[in-house]
Amino acid sequence: MTVTCRNCGAAIGRLAASCGRCGAPNAARRMLFATAATVLVLAAAAAVAAILALRDPSRGLLAGLRIGTSGARDYAWLSKVMKDCDDEAAKDKATLHFLVIPLRADAAQQQSLRSLTVNTMGNAIIISGEDTLRLLRAGTVAILQDPYVFSIRDEATKVVYRWDRATSVKWVSTKDDGAVRSFRMQIRPQGQGSGEALPDAWGNAIARQDGNCYWVNALIAR
Repeated sequence: MTVTCRNCGAAIGRLAASCGRCGAPNAARRMLFATAATVLVLAAAAAVAAILALRDPSRGLLAGLRIGTSGARDYAWLSKVMKDCDDEAAKDKATLHFLVIPLRADAAQQQSLRSLTVNTMGNAIIISGEDTLRLLRAGTVAILQDPYVFSIRDEATKVVYRWDRATSVKWVSTKDDGAVRSFRMQIRPQGQGSGEALPDAWGNAIARQDGNCYWVNALIAR
C-alpha cells in the first residue's frame, strides 16, 4: 500500500521512513505508529480495569495483623478490620465490600448455635458480628483455616461474582457503580467441588444498602 508524499507528490510505501525522490519524512508512517501505540495503551488500560473489577482490599490493609493466630484469643485485630471495612464502604458507595469470616465449631455446638442465625446459606448460617467476637473469645467457635471460595449472585441478572480461593479472614470487593441491588451469597469450603458455584447453596436474598460493608460471619456446617 502506498501514500503520496506531501512534499513532492511521489508515491511512497506507507511504512517507508522517507520519500525516495525528495527525502522528506513519511508523515503517514508516523501517524500509523502513533495510532498503534494508542491502541496498545487502551488495551492495557482495559486489562487493568478487568483485573480491578474484583478487588482484594485485604492486601496491605491486613498486613501485620495476627489473623487467626492469637493463642490468647485477643481478637482486637478482627474488630479493627471490621471497622476499616465499614469506613471504606461508607466512603466508596459505588463498590460492594464483603468481609468474609469463615467459622467452624464442634458438631455438638452447631445445633445450639443455630438460635443465633441472622441469615442462612445452603451450607452455613450467618451470625452477627457481636456474637462472632463473643464466641471467638470464648473459644466456642474458631476461624476456619481451610481453603474456601466466596461468591455472590446478582438476584436480578443471575450473574455470579466469584473471588479467588482464600483462607481465614478475607476482605473482597467489586466496583459495580451500584448496579447490583439485591444478591445472594455462597461460601464453598475445600472438598465441596470446584469450578462452578454450588447450585443449591445460595443464601437468602439481601437488599443492597449503599455504603455498607457486609460481614459474612459464616458458621459452616460440618
